[in-house]
Amino acid sequence: MTEFAFRILTPAGAGLQAGVEQVVVRTADGALGILARHQAMQAAIPAGVVRVQRAGAWDYYATGDALLCVGSDGVSLLASRAEAVSDEEEGMARSAAWGAPAGQTHFDSRPTTM
Repeated sequence: MTEFAFRILTPAGAGLQAGVEQVVVRTADGALGILARHQAMQAAIPAGVVRVQRAGAWDYYATGDALLCVGSDGVSLLASRAEAVSDEEEGMARSAAWGAPAGQTHFDSRPTTM
């Protein structure tokens, strides 16, 4: 796969700056996969788990609420907080502590009920 620039940025600084093959996030409408040369867009990303594919392997990041910005220069995730985690389960637990609704992950396309 073709790589593109991906950054996770928080008030504390850069959480990740790397060339990646794919990014998967959850939006209010469901899962969103980003590949190289994706159409420019912006999306609100609730606290949850972000999956990043590099060199064929998946890395996981627990994030607080975020804004995803896709542009010609790459993809940026501006997050209230972010932390690399060992797997998706750990990421779900961490992001839940930061405000992700119970049972909501980047794979869960059900809207949050209020």
